[in-house]
Amino acid sequence: MAGHVMTLIIMTGSGELYHDAASYINLPSTDGTVGILPGHAPMLCAVAAGTVLCRHEGAEARIEVGSGVAEVRGDVVTLLVQLPSHR
Repeated sequence: MAGHVMTLIIMTGSGELYHDAASYINLPSTDGTVGILPGHAPMLCAVAAGTVLCRHEGAEARIEVGSGVAEVRGDVVTLLVQLPSHR
C-alpha cells in the first residue's frame, strides 16, 4: 500500500486535539498496542490512556491521550478520548 495515506483525528470533549495525515499509527488499547497501516480492516476498540504514535513522511508525532474509543473506517482513524489526567 505504498503511497497510501490515512487521516488521524483525535477528539476530546473540548474539541479537536489532533488532525493530520499518517502512514502509520500506533495506539494504546485495553488489550495492548494496536498498529494501523493504510488499508486496515474496519475496527472499533477501547483506547487506554497512553501515547498515540503517528508517523508520516519521516516525521513522528506523539500525542498523550486518556481513555476512550477508536474507530478505523476506510483510511480515517478517529479517536474519541478524554484528556490525559496529567494535563
